Amino acid sequence: MSMKNDINGKESSKRFWAGKFLAVGLVMAMAYFAVEIVFAITSKPMTMQFPFEMWYGLIGGGWTAIGLTLFEKKIK
Repeated sequence: MSMKNDINGKESSKRFWAGKFLAVGLVMAMAYFAVEIVFAITSKPMTMQFPFEMWYGLIGGGWTAIGLTLFEKKIK
């Protein structure tokens, strides 16, 4: 059974979008970290602001959607 399938074996849209939100949030954080490393190595001032509110929303939305799937019951 795939990670994106629900308890009944069908594709779960909640799990699909939770994975997308988490992936985008993690890619955003990694990209910002890489840019910050480059600026630190070149000793230039960092002028870019990281959108923490957007990042919290994406990561929080993904974890909330995953949390909602924990309480699914099998439909007979």
